[in-house]
Amino acid sequence: MHISCSGEEAERWIKRIETGDRVGSEYGEGYIQYRIAGEPRRLDVDTLNEELRIMGVARMRLQINPDAAFGMIFDFEGVIADTKQMKRHAWQKVAQEEGLRVPSDEQLEKVADMRLERAITEVLRWSQDWSRAKDLAWRVASAYGDEFANATEPQPGVREWLHVLSKVNVPCAVVSTFDRISVRKGLERMGIQEFFIASVTSEDGMETLSQRFLCSAIKLARPPNQCVVFTSSLAGLTAAHNCTSKAVAVRRRQFRQADLSVVSLSELAVYNIRRLFANQGMRIGKLVPSRTSLFVCDIQERFRSTIKGYPSVIDAARRLVRGAVALEIPIVCTEQYPKALGQTVEELLDVMPEACKRVPKTDFTMLVPEVKAQLESLSHVKQIVLVGIEGHVCVLQTALDLLELGYEVHVVADAVSSSRWLDRAVGLQRIAQSGGFLATSEMVLFQLTGGSKVRSSFVHLAFILH
Repeated sequence: MHISCSGEEAERWIKRIETGDRVGSEYGEGYIQYRIAGEPRRLDVDTLNEELRIMGVARMRLQINPDAAFGMIFDFEGVIADTKQMKRHAWQKVAQEEGLRVPSDEQLEKVADMRLERAITEVLRWSQDWSRAKDLAWRVASAYGDEFANATEPQPGVREWLHVLSKVNVPCAVVSTFDRISVRKGLERMGIQEFFIASVTSEDGMETLSQRFLCSAIKLARPPNQCVVFTSSLAGLTAAHNCTSKAVAVRRRQFRQADLSVVSLSELAVYNIRRLFANQGMRIGKLVPSRTSLFVCDIQERFRSTIKGYPSVIDAARRLVRGAVALEIPIVCTEQYPKALGQTVEELLDVMPEACKRVPKTDFTMLVPEVKAQLESLSHVKQIVLVGIEGHVCVLQTALDLLELGYEVHVVADAVSSSRWLDRAVGLQRIAQSGGFLATSEMVLFQLTGGSKVRSSFVHLAFILH
């Protein structure tokens, strides 16, 4: 397919290849929204974060699928489409057709944001004649248009990542300096148009990168501070952070400014996104049965004589296991080197469901491969109630690993202990400092039942507690 470039169309393609966008929002400024009726309104970053907060019924819906509270914003150039390679091919094609020296990668990096005629006369030195330079610039732009029109595949990993996001109903937007029709046709050729519910293109009149990202947040109906920007440029990373969004550098390992860097989007999983927001202070720690799992860490026979207050720990853990069974909350149980340290105590085995498989381990953390596989199968689980021993070793390391993966962790203080009281106290304090919630067994059970008037399980709970 060949694009016939002439007049205004040629100028558009020349502007597209001469990308040099301003970052914007250095001081939190946004842009002016012009309305049919009333005064123009200035939308800055703080205003948008406040006005786009998800509240009321919409927030209640997100309790079922909290991942949908995030918004994903993708740069078309460099992330979805390999426009850098397209530009390289365009320059190479014209050089070969005209018998000129093929530009090196270093030269192409240098001319990336330059006017084409200047690049031709000052850097590549193909010609010093301005008229000739303009003709060559037109040829390069035309070749770039041909490359774009023939692109049928997105960058590696893009389609797979978009499919993952669609499964958990995370809304996605694409931003581009191209016009809307070109972007739509490009996405259609790549077979990924269906994954995007919004686009910000040249018709939207955004003057800076940050304005495009803010406009995308509005179209996604998500606060900028709940959005993730996927970009391949340093300017894009800076603009995303100016908008209070998270920034993922794609095809770049060396960008320290990024919240996360990947060579390919195929490296990502949903928990990577949760982890970006894990310590943002948005959680209030309200347990929901449909999103909760109970983790029982190494409450084994051999520890009866060494763990402080072990009978009380076992009693509290037993109540929680019985409550989890009554509320149909999945239970994950591990045993530390059971050949030497014995199996889970009989008081817990008596009330655990047969389907609960006890996972043997030699690592301190519970997150061994078999437990990670169980977590992946429990895709609805976002909150972990954690009990067990020892509080400063296995429980602590499990809590930190779960927090790192983006889970909300509730450690039950009366169901956790160590061989020394000091270790227990400091272990619990360390978990709280890292973002975990501390609770008691009664606090957890009453949160999960929600009240005697609305839960038929309340009578059963009263029996469990007493």
